[in-house]
Amino acid sequence: MMLRKGIHYWALPENFTLEEKLQLAKNAGFEGIELTILKSGCLQEDSSDEELLAIRKEIDGKGLELIDISNTLNWHCSLTSNEKEIRELAKNRIKHQIDIAEKLGSNAILALPGFVGLDFSSNKLFPDVREYQYDPSNEVIDYDIAYQRALEAFFELCSYARKHSINICIENIWNHFLISPLEMKNFIDAIGSEWFGAYFDTGNVMPIGYPEQWIRILGQRIKRVHFKDYVRHNAMGSGFVNLLEGDVDFVKVTEALQKIGYQGWVTVETNASHQYPEHTAYACADALDRILGIK
Repeated sequence: MMLRKGIHYWALPENFTLEEKLQLAKNAGFEGIELTILKSGCLQEDSSDEELLAIRKEIDGKGLELIDISNTLNWHCSLTSNEKEIRELAKNRIKHQIDIAEKLGSNAILALPGFVGLDFSSNKLFPDVREYQYDPSNEVIDYDIAYQRALEAFFELCSYARKHSINICIENIWNHFLISPLEMKNFIDAIGSEWFGAYFDTGNVMPIGYPEQWIRILGQRIKRVHFKDYVRHNAMGSGFVNLLEGDVDFVKVTEALQKIGYQGWVTVETNASHQYPEHTAYACADALDRILGIK
């Protein structure tokens, strides 16, 4: 089984420049990085072609690969919203995300599948993803309507992705939608595109299931993997911890990945420590080496 070690942008110190982040990732032993579009940061929705080229050169210069592109702004709009303008905004943002991925030399994006509802305020999520605040005022969509809207959106988006040779990878998130592995499997099969699959997150599934079961059921529909750990008895976002500090059974996870023949990236998605931000990258790299049997 060939699994490649990746790290997410925000697992690296917030106050570091992109060059410093990339160098730290390289020094810690990672092979690739997942970049994310932020309201303010090195990668933004309105980044120019010249700025994107500079980012690509920075990554190439450090001998790293760009795993995929995510977009924090997609948490503020949904493909399933009752407001048509919001649905169109969400769709256009994903198309633009595809454009950016192509220019940066990546062949994949992380996409949110839409929401039936969010229990927390998305406005509190970024840039500090440690803040999860319950917000009962969020829009709630009827499940069957959300499902149909998401199908329609991804039929269109996959047509766009195919033209640009970019994989759309939908993540299992806390959205009260696609909440079982069988449903996620059936949704992906209903789209029926080779450019569409799952971005499976081991930590996100912990409050509602077991990662190894999801992996076995989704099988080769999995295009990317986030390694994240979670303590089950904790509430909401406070349950996320560094690798090997929570309740994810990574022995079973890696066995399941091996069973389905997964060959690709496993990307650590966690938050850099407040006090010693460089520690997170090294600690996660060490844990990942142990999980993958490198140490």
